[in-house]
Amino acid sequence: MISHPTIRSTRAAFAALLLCGAATAVSASPTQTAVGRPVPTCDGTAAVHHPLQVRVQALDPVRRGATVRLRVTATAARPLGAGAVTLVHAGGARVRGTARETFRSLPAGTPRSADFAVEVPATGHRFLVQFQVRAEGGAGALTRGAAFNLMPDGPVEHLHAATAGNGAPLLETSATRVTP
Repeated sequence: MISHPTIRSTRAAFAALLLCGAATAVSASPTQTAVGRPVPTCDGTAAVHHPLQVRVQALDPVRRGATVRLRVTATAARPLGAGAVTLVHAGGARVRGTARETFRSLPAGTPRSADFAVEVPATGHRFLVQFQVRAEGGAGALTRGAAFNLMPDGPVEHLHAATAGNGAPLLETSATRVTP
């Protein structure tokens, strides 16, 4: 593949033109799509931020055979309509209770939380519990995923306190070279 700077910048400009043009090509009018939704505009800043922020935290200690409550918190950058938080994959843990919680709306900047419970298996090393948050936005449904890594034995690395060259505190671990 040729990687000349002019060709790269031409490709990037062409891709941006296609993305901006695609949004208006399907519209019934310059300001609305065929189904009456506003047309997304391209402002040229390329700063893309998902309007949903999702956080998962454990409310209980993660131990083998124990039930762990996980709180999923969603915060919207702009007001969103009805939606749901769904536990889509338990990663080998057993779901205890509901796997879906709904909400009527998600006001901008106001967090909404849903609690789920999973039982950590007696054997195994890590269990990735996956969630999906879905809400209705002005241009259709918005979806964002989040995951929580249940590690009943803790991380494999053993961290210890150290000091960086500039005097800042940090945590470090030993490393080994992997050779083929």
